[in-house]
Amino acid sequence: CTLDSGQALVTAVIAWLLWRDQLAVWHLYIAAALSAFFGSFSGPAYGASIPLLVPKAQLARVGGLGHFAWSGSRLLAPLLAGFLVVEIGLAGIVLIDLGTFLVALAAYGLIQIPQPPRTEPTAATQSFWQDLRFGWHYLLARPGLLGLVFMGGVLNLFNNIANTLQIPL
Repeated sequence: CTLDSGQALVTAVIAWLLWRDQLAVWHLYIAAALSAFFGSFSGPAYGASIPLLVPKAQLARVGGLGHFAWSGSRLLAPLLAGFLVVEIGLAGIVLIDLGTFLVALAAYGLIQIPQPPRTEPTAATQSFWQDLRFGWHYLLARPGLLGLVFMGGVLNLFNNIANTLQIPL
């Protein structure tokens, strides 16, 4: 909820700048960076909440539908945005964006996400640095997994650069 509120605040600032006729391209780059920052936290939070909300037998179905919705939105959103920018202008698109945040915040008010039980940290997981060292040694002992993590990181880096540049365009 806090992360969506942060993204909504960024959109509200863009709307305010647009209304005052002071919106510049560099504002959009800052807004895209802030939205990417909030989005980098909301994605894992979304992923962690699904198993808490969905019965175990339906997780594969929900995962498939989630990926279908994400892929569909990546395909249809630019097409729809191009149409809407001509029909209702940038101000109308920003208002629609703010409206979607209001719908999301209302949904958060209606949904109760159960909290998993807290566990006490064990001696092996009490230090961040100990966990980091264990993870690093674990990866070094498994070169295939290390290569997979490295490739995933490189692909994620280039994907995020492209996504950040695509939004203002």
